[in-house]
Amino acid sequence: MDISSALKELCEEVKSIITERIRRYGTNPRTGTNTLIGSDLEKSIDVRPTDDGIALQIADYWEFVARGWKRTGNYPGTMRLFVRNID
Repeated sequence: MDISSALKELCEEVKSIITERIRRYGTNPRTGTNTLIGSDLEKSIDVRPTDDGIALQIADYWEFVARGWKRTGNYPGTMRLFVRNID
């Protein structure tokens, strides 16, 4: 397998992991529904090869939506926490 194919495969794996986490943790405990499936958040996931690795782009409101936090105010580090909790 060449490096280009390996990076494409890695990108698909990363996207799959993030999508699976959205589906697993996006359920609202009060209603039992998961409005994140097919949402703008899920659609915003973009993982692609670059010259020196891979690039990940995703809307930065994951923690607000998934955790049910208010969508106003300042929650420092939420994207950092999301990235750390992917694995």
